[in-house]
This record gives sequence, structure tokens and C-alpha cells, in this order.
Amino acid sequence: MTAGVLALLLLAADVDALAAKARAATVEWLEQLPDFLCDQTNRRMVSVDQGRSWRATDTHEVEVTYLRGRERYRLLRLNGVAVLGDQVANANTLGSAGEFATALKTLFDAGTEPEFRDGGKDRNLRKLTFRVLAEHSRWSIGTDVRMNPGYQGSISVEESTGRVHRITMMSQEFPRGFAVRSVAHTTEYGSVEIGGQPFLLPLRSLVEACNDKGRCQRSVIGFTNYRKFAAESKIVP
Repeated sequence: MTAGVLALLLLAADVDALAAKARAATVEWLEQLPDFLCDQTNRRMVSVDQGRSWRATDTHEVEVTYLRGRERYRLLRLNGVAVLGDQVANANTLGSAGEFATALKTLFDAGTEPEFRDGGKDRNLRKLTFRVLAEHSRWSIGTDVRMNPGYQGSISVEESTGRVHRITMMSQEFPRGFAVRSVAHTTEYGSVEIGGQPFLLPLRSLVEACNDKGRCQRSVIGFTNYRKFAAESKIVP
């Protein structure tokens, strides 16, 4: 066995070990996440030239509830104007969501079978690139009609703990005739305090999606004011 082949085998084993650590850390993270509320500001833009230029359309201020592992969105203000009554927010871009647990959970679900490779360094983190085939995908995309495309992307992992600080996902393929042509989704995580304890949760997210007519949507999303969920809080079904 040559030194080059041995180095490749050792690198592949190292990648597999880090991916396994990231999977275990994500499972533990999901189990430890408390029920909480936070505020989401979603600045939306549109492009009619396949993303070459963008025009701001609206800003949604949303209350997000994470309860028993599920994300729910309630619209509070639209373009700074308070919304009366309880309205479920249109927090999705062409049906793509999952900034909290969904994106990581689906990547590491049994049966997804991502193929990981070494992606070098991302600042002080280790980057792993991945590919998920369409037949194993659990990333649900669409508006009226939904499908699970194949996708590729990367995770930036803290090597000592396996905790994921950034995930990027880019769709690879849609069948001919499907309205959506492409979706890209990035979420960055950081330490926030809830009930006096630190948790790794989203700080910002970017979602871009284009349809088969060349029209694209972009959502620039920020998360603030994390707080513990109180039993008396009202939840919209």
C-alpha cells in the first residue's frame, strides 16, 4: 500500500468518525432542547432575472414557538404594522423551512444516508461536505405540490464536541415540469441563553429559491429574544 493510498484511507476514516460524532451530538442536542419562544425577522426580496438583481418586498416579524420538537410561526407585524388576531406566518420560501431542528434532523435521520467528504477548515471549525440522493432525501420542497429533491451542502463542525455551527443545503435535481428549479438554505448557529442555561440555536438564516419562470425569492432571517416557553402562552394550531 502506497503512502498516498494510506493517507486517503486515514482521511476517510477521520471524516466518518467526525460525521458519526456530529450525528450523535445532533441527537443529544435535539433531546436537550427546551420548549422556547423567540422572535424572527424575515426580510424578503424578489428577483425576476434569476437572481442577478433583487428588490425588497416586505418584512415579517414572527413569533416562533418550538414545542415538543415542532416549529410553529405566528405573524406579529407586517412591514412594521401590528397584525390583529392570530395568523400563522408565511415563514416559508417556496415551502422551505426548518431553521431550528428540521434541517439537521433530516440530514441525520436513519435512511438519509449522506455521503460525507472532507471540506477543509471553516474558521476554527472543520467543514464536511455531503451529498444526499433523491431516493433518500427527506428535505420537503414545494408550495401546493411538494417533493424531496436530492441535495448537496456542508456542515461546519466543532471537532471536540461534534456540534454543528453551520449547515448549507443546495438542491440538485427536480423533475421536468415541477415549478421549483432550485433552493439553497444556510443556517448559522450560536450560543444563546434560555432560562439561565446556554443552548446552541440559530442566529441567522438565508433561503433562496427560484421557480421555472426565472423568478426568485430570498429571505434574510434573524433570530433574537430567545426565552423559555411558558405554559400559559397561547399556541395557534
